[in-house]
Amino acid sequence: MSNLMDLSIIIPHKNSQNLLQRCLDSIPESDNIEIIIIDDNSSNVNKEIFPGVNRKDTKVIFSETDITAGGARNIGLDHVSNKWMIFADADDFFLKDAFVVFEKTLVNQEIDIYYFRVSSVFSDTLERATRDKGVNTLVDHFLTDEAKLRLKHIVPWGKVFSSEFVRRNSIRFDEVPASNDIMFGVKTGFLAKKITVIQQEVYCVTMNRGSISNTLTAQNNRSRYIVMLKYNEYLRKNQYNSFQNSIRPFIFNSLKFGFIDFFESLKLMFYYKDSFFYNFHPFRSAKTFLNIKMNREKNSKYIIK
Repeated sequence: MSNLMDLSIIIPHKNSQNLLQRCLDSIPESDNIEIIIIDDNSSNVNKEIFPGVNRKDTKVIFSETDITAGGARNIGLDHVSNKWMIFADADDFFLKDAFVVFEKTLVNQEIDIYYFRVSSVFSDTLERATRDKGVNTLVDHFLTDEAKLRLKHIVPWGKVFSSEFVRRNSIRFDEVPASNDIMFGVKTGFLAKKITVIQQEVYCVTMNRGSISNTLTAQNNRSRYIVMLKYNEYLRKNQYNSFQNSIRPFIFNSLKFGFIDFFESLKLMFYYKDSFFYNFHPFRSAKTFLNIKMNREKNSKYIIK
């Protein structure tokens, strides 16, 4: 593979060794590809046979304490040595021709972020899922709405970052229980001087039972809520008020965990000067609620409450 495609792939991991191995199997062995795996204090780990420990150009870093996915990704950032960096989740995988696409497209040294299309499946059955729809829509509308892609495509996967760009701007992940990647996503999108889109699918994001994104607890809801308040605050400070997200779902979720949790959520809303009624349209909100409810019912076996 070309020396232009010097890639570092950062993979945080916790308690999913079989899926991590699947992810690794989707990455070709190459002198130009560095893999950095950060294990977040998984249980029942045998370090001698852990996925990746005997693989060429692969660093496996074991944390003896819980550091969160954001903390794991930050450790990965500290070990990157190549020109380009990619983030992958341990339960996801790269598509067959992904690295051929990377080799052909990662040629412009002035690009800070490359955005790619992705696909989505249920992890256990590999049947088609829908986690790709939102980000692919943003990618598809790049030419007509670049700002929306920059500020709303806030997941780390489906992108290739210039390592020097991330390092120069000291952009890090939040070390929180859930939504560790949102502020990293919006800051990289906002600060990037030059971005581009490649209309090819390179990565498969999965729907997997037990993943943070599918776990609804009081702690995770509060973490997501605070991060969303900070995200909205960041957009307002940079005159992108219209890109804010509604905080209503998090406040409604807090009711499931008792009055005190609900009251604390209202206090946080006032503290961050956010609005419960931002972008509120009764009919649109009802439609959104029904769509969320239908998706939760469809994916119920993957969601932990």
